[in-house]
This record gives sequence, C-alpha cells and structure tokens, in this order.
Amino acid sequence: MERALEAEVPANAYSFSQPIELRVAELVAGVKSDLGISLYGDDLDLLRAKAEEVSKALSRVPGAADVSVEQTGGLPCLRVVVDRAAVARHGVNVRDVLDAVAVIGGKEVGQVYEG
Repeated sequence: MERALEAEVPANAYSFSQPIELRVAELVAGVKSDLGISLYGDDLDLLRAKAEEVSKALSRVPGAADVSVEQTGGLPCLRVVVDRAAVARHGVNVRDVLDAVAVIGGKEVGQVYEG
C-alpha cells in the first residue's frame, strides 16, 4: 500500500496499523508505534543524523519492521497566493479562503528555537 500511495502522492509519510492499538500506544507512550525512541538536543541537524544511526541499527534487529525516523525539518510547504479580484467576483473574502486552506494544510502554532 505504501508504494502505491507514494507513487500517487509523493513526499507524504504513511503509517499502517490497527486503529485501537495505535490509539492505545499513542496514549501510553506518546508515539504511534510499539517502540519509540526520543532524542533531545538543540542541534536539529545533529539530532537527525543520530536518529538515522539509531534507525539503521534498529533495522538490523531480527523482526524489526517499518523502522522510520520522524521528519523534523525540510517539511513540504505549500504557498497559497489568493487572487483577490477572482474571489471577490464570487463574493468570497480572502480570509475565508486562507482559513479553508489552513484547515486542510495546518496552521503554525509555535516556533522551534535552535541553540
């Protein structure tokens, strides 16, 4: 399924599990998997490199499947420029358009400070 989805919608992260098991694991440990490893620090590039090292080591463990690293940077970005004249012709205001896009694509709710 992941290969088929990746072919149609690249650059997305996919996860497959049992719904109840996923929710219980997430509530208990804060991660959507049976095993989660958290790395902490100020340098996001170093954390990414260390996470890749841990991932490679875990991938070699017999029985390990779907080992992945959570994406922390370089996330896909969509820039929306509203054609004000076009939306005005339809009686729609720009804020409504941007709010609708935010529902689909998310909204900034915080900042990460490095160092």
